Amino acid sequence: MSAISRLFNDSRFPLQLRLDVADVIWGIRPAARVIFRLGLEADTGARLLHDCGLALAVGSGFREQIEPVGRGYVDSFSDRSSESRTIRVIPIYVARGLALARAAKQADESQSDADFGHTLGYPPCCVDAVMIRKRVPMLAECFSLYASGGEYSPWLWPGALAFDAPLSPHFPCSAFCESSQSMARARWNSVVASGNVAVTGRLITARKAVYWLTPEGKVRSGAALPADECVISSAYPGTGFP
Repeated sequence: MSAISRLFNDSRFPLQLRLDVADVIWGIRPAARVIFRLGLEADTGARLLHDCGLALAVGSGFREQIEPVGRGYVDSFSDRSSESRTIRVIPIYVARGLALARAAKQADESQSDADFGHTLGYPPCCVDAVMIRKRVPMLAECFSLYASGGEYSPWLWPGALAFDAPLSPHFPCSAFCESSQSMARARWNSVVASGNVAVTGRLITARKAVYWLTPEGKVRSGAALPADECVISSAYPGTGFP
């Protein structure tokens, strides 16, 4: 079984994580950071990454993260409520070579967003946008950043993280970033070439969905329009997306 088949067939882990790792296998990005729960999940995940032929660098210690609900995206940059439950997680940095994996770990632990973004292979314009903003955007900000006209582009829509089916591995500097779109197209083309019908279908479904922002600031998605919510729809038919 190929590394990609082994990765995509392992549904124990979120699709976002598996796509980030696949980017490294395909050579779309030089390195990636993946997060596992401390304990059995981390041990199992490390074995999967090793079996995929990747070099690993384990983070220096555990971190606390908001506990996700099901496959829900954890927005680490949003405000935590007093009722939020936290879990212990550990980051693992993956690359084709050990030097790159260690470089990604060092850049992340140095707390330099610029160094870390460049090490992960994100477009320089998108790294610069984070530095100007002084933080990574929150998921709820996708509506104003990438869909101000009421429609989102299927290629550059981080809101699909709520569906656990992102095409872009990062928050683009704008809804029209050509470098980010090229990266998203490379991921899509590689998924299609892999022949995995389930992953391909999930990515398409996420790009046909409507998304809305709840009064609590949570991003939700589905096939039907909810009542009394701020809703945006897909520009699916006119963006060249299959």
